[in-house]
Amino acid sequence: MAVKKRNLERTRAQIMAVAFEEIFRNGYQGVSVNDIVQKTDVTKGAFFHHFPTKQALGYAVVDETVRELTISRWIRPLAAYEIETYVKKAQKLGFVRKDVKARQVAEFIVMAHEGFFGIVKGLGGDKKVYYSLYESLRTYMEALKVRATA
Repeated sequence: MAVKKRNLERTRAQIMAVAFEEIFRNGYQGVSVNDIVQKTDVTKGAFFHHFPTKQALGYAVVDETVRELTISRWIRPLAAYEIETYVKKAQKLGFVRKDVKARQVAEFIVMAHEGFFGIVKGLGGDKKVYYSLYESLRTYMEALKVRATA
């Protein structure tokens, strides 16, 4: 009779995949270690072998899954001159200050936008929070404008 060999990489990947789905669906606070373990074929001991705490799992999901999704969905397209191109164009036209780093502005706008959706989702879809966050982004954008000299 052959002994089933443990595959630590596969086990960890399965935990990460289920955790990402559950956190995306229910929010970090709405998911427990038991919820994740029940939706995998791993034991609670195997879970804790890979992640000593739920917080460690949460950081791993952000660092390894969310980060890559963000890079592939937003940062790489920025390299194709989407928002960055518009910021540079606005600089050339005299609307945005010359000292502004277009790439940093573009990355900030994208990250803020994505973050707003996550925060609002975590707060049950409160539109007041959403509009408040966008007002903060508008204030940031106003600070980039060229000021008329007297």
